[in-house]
This record gives sequence, structure tokens and C-alpha cells, in this order.
Amino acid sequence: MFMLHSINSALRSLSRQTHEEPCPESSASIEGESQPQGSRPSAEEAPSIIYGTAWKGEHTDRCVTQAVTAGFRAFDTAAQPAHYREDLIQTKYTPPASQDPENMPYSPDMTITEQVRASVLSSLHNLRVGTPDEAAYLDAVLLHTPFPSREHTLEAWRALEEFVPHRVPSLGVSNISYGQLEHLGQRARIKPGIVQNRLRAKTGYDKELRQLCALNGCQYQAYGVLGSNRDLIACRPVLEFAAEVGVDAAVSLFFLLQQTLGVCILAGTAQTERMGGSIGGLARVESWLRDKKNAHAWDALSGGFISELQGYM
Repeated sequence: MFMLHSINSALRSLSRQTHEEPCPESSASIEGESQPQGSRPSAEEAPSIIYGTAWKGEHTDRCVTQAVTAGFRAFDTAAQPAHYREDLIQTKYTPPASQDPENMPYSPDMTITEQVRASVLSSLHNLRVGTPDEAAYLDAVLLHTPFPSREHTLEAWRALEEFVPHRVPSLGVSNISYGQLEHLGQRARIKPGIVQNRLRAKTGYDKELRQLCALNGCQYQAYGVLGSNRDLIACRPVLEFAAEVGVDAAVSLFFLLQQTLGVCILAGTAQTERMGGSIGGLARVESWLRDKKNAHAWDALSGGFISELQGYM
């Protein structure tokens, strides 16, 4: 069984409703065709932080509305009713093994290809924005987790490729290892444009995987940042940077990871104040960094943070 995951731009959706109008070195590469030119967001358009909608239940629509108001412009969800209310926002494709057998977006009796098609079409319907189903599209769809069999993973990926570029401009995969990504990328017609993994010390902060992503222009999205890095959020460089700029430790950690590892952060708080604090705090840090007089302090603080990370790599 499988699950699909999608990323949608709230800014695009909101506009429709209201206006009608660095890790460079790596020894391996993904030998596959790039996604169609113009289909992948530019560096300026790609979000640096995404709002995650897991475990929000019936409050998903309220949380997403509040997140939009707070300044979030990209949202992550999945066609997995047990953990997400995609019908209240947007999606991922989840294999059957991770689904609730009593509440699935497709029949487990279908082939993998049929399951993927049914899941994507269900997501397109759930996430349409005042448009008919045939005009709906998603910014990206991710395979929520690879199958135990690489052949089955590739079969699911082939089915996803059918939706590129018109209905789904970009494809990605979540919860994947270096070997799995390399294998998929070398055999896929449309190579992954997004990798979404839990970023934590236990896996060495996915150093080699992030290098592979950087080498192939694939965005690495980090989830579970706060829950999986309690030691890191309390380390001296994070706390000193937070004090220097005047933001909380979570924002400090988000920004340091964004800048030193080149990752996009998934944040999923349900508290309105913390939503605004994340967006406002990141804007404050970016403004601080643009001031040339802070260059020396930034070099020292970011260097100290990198030293902390290297102990786990």
C-alpha cells in the first residue's frame, strides 16, 4: 500500500479566490531526465518554510487559514485520512501499509498504478480552488514512503510521472534513504525535485543524502526539526544567535539550519501566536543578516553551529 503527499502554494490559492487574476560535493549523481523546464519553482519561488497539516483533524481548515494569515505560503498534507484532513487543505500518496484500512482514498485491491492514479485524482478534487476537477493542479506530489520493493516504488513513480507537467509540475519522495533515492533517480524519467525527511542526529543529519540532493537540484525539506533535535535547540550557538537577534530558540534553529544546510523547514504548530512568531522571526533574522555590520557576528555564530552539527556527521 502507498500514500501520496502534496505541496500547494497558499499564495496561489488565495489569489485565485480573491483576485481572479550548500553541500556541493558528492561522489554520486542521479542519472535521470530533469523535470520539464519551467515546471519547478525557481530558487526565489521555492518556499524556505512550509506549514505541515498532520494531526490537525477537524481543525485543519482553521489552522491553515490562521497560517495563511500569519504569512505561510506553502502547505503540506497527505491522502492519508488517519493522519491528515486533505479535504480541508491539500496532499501526498501513501501506500496501503500506512493507511487506515477502514478509511482509504483508494481500494487496496487495485494495482499500484491504479492506486496512485486514484489517490492523485482524489487529491486534485479535494484541493481544487473554485475550479472544476479537470482544471485543478497541485504544485507538487510526493511519494510518502518508498515500497519495500524497489520495483514497486518505481511502478508508483511511473504512475506519478503521467501527471507531469500539467496537473502536477513537480514530484518528490519522503522518508527515503540515499540508496533508494539514487536508485529511483537513475531509473526515473522525471527525477525527484523534492526530498522530505526527518532531520536528526541519528541519521547524521542526512549529510550524504543532502549532498545528492544539492548535486541534482533537488530541494531537501526537513520535518520533525524541533521534536527530534532537543539537544540542538539548546546548544550555545542557537541560544546566542537567538539572543543576538531577539527571536526565540526555535526560529534561531530554523534559520541556522536553512542557511548552513540549505534545507527547507516544515513547521506544524497549531498555535496562532507561534505561527506568526515563526514567520515574523524569520523576517527579523533576514533583516538582521542583510545589515553588513552583523557579518562578523554571523560568521562566528554560524561557524559555531556548524561545529555542533559536525559532531553528529
